[in-house]
Amino acid sequence: MVMAAGAVEPVRITRDHADEMLPVWDPAGETIVYRTNREPGRVPAIASVSADGSKERLVATGRQEGFGICSGSKLAWVGKSGKVVTGETSQFHEFLEFKPEPERLTREVLDGDDDHFSVKLVIDGGGGSGLFDISRDGQVALWRHSSIGGNGTVSLRLAPYPDLTGGKTSETGALLVRRENTREKDAAFMDGSLGPKGEFVITSEASGAGYDLFLYEVKAPGKRTQLTTKGREKGWHFRQPVISPDGKKIVCAMRSPIGETRQGRIYPASWDLALLEIGEQKLTALTATQLLSENSPSWSPDGTRIVFSRRDTTEAGTVEPAEPDNANLYLLKIE
Repeated sequence: MVMAAGAVEPVRITRDHADEMLPVWDPAGETIVYRTNREPGRVPAIASVSADGSKERLVATGRQEGFGICSGSKLAWVGKSGKVVTGETSQFHEFLEFKPEPERLTREVLDGDDDHFSVKLVIDGGGGSGLFDISRDGQVALWRHSSIGGNGTVSLRLAPYPDLTGGKTSETGALLVRRENTREKDAAFMDGSLGPKGEFVITSEASGAGYDLFLYEVKAPGKRTQLTTKGREKGWHFRQPVISPDGKKIVCAMRSPIGETRQGRIYPASWDLALLEIGEQKLTALTATQLLSENSPSWSPDGTRIVFSRRDTTEAGTVEPAEPDNANLYLLKIE
């Protein structure tokens, strides 16, 4: 692994003192949506900000029975339509589509459609999901279905996004791959990302003592290519892969198995960001920070920048005066 030459210092773009997490960049422009817990009681809500740090605002809130809106998975833009899909785990677990408006939207119902939100998938059978993605052209959806709360089979399924009308995650669309899962090991598929037109899928999967990245070709079921091996060989974790707009690169979060020693104690290593060139399988570290965890990257439409979440801490000296430890969004240029 090599470090990026001439690395540029990332720029902070959110200023609220709550946690700003799981950002996703609009393929059509400069708007970024993300999860925040700035509402009273620190319950999940959806916010947005422009890439230059302006127009930071709440976009949508909902009923907070269970875990509420924007829980269970990251957000996903529906191509360039301006619409967004969010997970909701109130009474039933669902994936909902909505379109952000100038005024904040408030979801009043526990489940089902309302004036602003429509159900695209229902997570059925007491299972879990935690993964939902849409190709950059808005035409293909990918999701994970875990049976029996994750202690059973774990499946990745695909379907044309326009065809989703509220069916079950366990049976809608076509099966890409299925794995057995047990509570002794984390979910077989932790994360996943679709190619620009849904032609391939990148996954993060349990591999040895760690997690590695794999590529599945949609038109060749069962064909799997391993892109990283340090998870299997050395216990590294490669998570949250996101494919570039041209389909040639992946940015992901990575963590070393070697902990950090601070004040005589050993702590788990922080998360950093890495860039992987798919064809050459060349891995480049984009960040290498101690005391700070960087994760949840997302590409700009032109593929020259990424937005990500970083947990700032007093110990690291990155919070502002009177600001508590919290997660913020940052922009990083990709040279």
